[in-house]
Amino acid sequence: MERPVATDGGLGRLNGIKFGPSGPLQNRHLPSGGFMAAHSVRTVLEAVAEVSAERDLDALRGSLLQTTAEVLDCDGAAFWELPGEGAAPALPPFGVAVTAPTLEQLRAGSAVDLHDADGACVSLFPLARGEVLAIRTCGDATRPDDARVAQAMLRLYANFADLIAASEQDRLTGLFNRRSFDAQLARAAEACLPAALRERRGDGETAGRWLVLFDVDHFKRINDRFGHLYGDEVLLLLAQLLRRRFRGDDRCFRYGGEEFAVLLAPTEEAGARAAAERLRRDVESQSFARVGQVTISLGVARLRPGLGPTDVIDLADRALYEAKHGGRNRCVFAGDAGDGDAPAMARSFGEVELF
Repeated sequence: MERPVATDGGLGRLNGIKFGPSGPLQNRHLPSGGFMAAHSVRTVLEAVAEVSAERDLDALRGSLLQTTAEVLDCDGAAFWELPGEGAAPALPPFGVAVTAPTLEQLRAGSAVDLHDADGACVSLFPLARGEVLAIRTCGDATRPDDARVAQAMLRLYANFADLIAASEQDRLTGLFNRRSFDAQLARAAEACLPAALRERRGDGETAGRWLVLFDVDHFKRINDRFGHLYGDEVLLLLAQLLRRRFRGDDRCFRYGGEEFAVLLAPTEEAGARAAAERLRRDVESQSFARVGQVTISLGVARLRPGLGPTDVIDLADRALYEAKHGGRNRCVFAGDAGDGDAPAMARSFGEVELF
């Protein structure tokens, strides 16, 4: 098993499902004879086909959790992200304390069995990229056959996760690529359709998704003066800065060449303006090896009901052009760029759109 990589940050996070009468799935308990006594080869192959059918990492994780519950005798399964250095808090929802020595075992690639307050066994199986699958079983220990099945499923998951990541990842920067950008923006734009029905906040403003497009000012000069190797290094350092600056549900992409995109998690306009301005200042204040100071220009547009993906891109691109035209190293929002309100160029979401 590959050695997992610890994530940044202090607290671990667990995302999963608690199974039982009140949960989204009714767990299918196995008889005491264990996995192989209760399931045929056909059942295993069906489970494998279910997991391998996914082409999205989030859907793949959900499929693995559901399949784990169906083929193993367990009360719950969840993904957990390894925390940074130091002791971890209790592991919800199973209430198991994860100590520093346990973390070291997980980072070394070793599975660990712990026990909760009720004496039930919680098995932690480490994966690559700092992920851990936590399985709570009915007994006081995980059966060897069940542990082997879980590890085999995790190898399958890891292989498919690598394939999905490779298809969505930009080779130079490691950010999401243009293909992933198109897919994620389309999903975000479609999700905006019922936005008018969402509950409004106390100030009357509804949080929404925002697209930030930016590129490196005078990037051709950097390549011409210092060479493409240093130009690539600028792009790599920008990608690292994006990973530090944006976390959680924000999504960062290499849009193409020296142009990048960020799809912000739902926030009000003030939050979007603050995030974009912080990014501009962070880049301006960073020193790039040999190249020195680098600046960026940003265009920002809000995703709204009635706007397709190409409409949003066009609005952000116009704002980016305005930022360039206005002297560079600036951040311009679509409304500030003289485009007025976005619905003026909206068209039916059901119409055919060419990307």
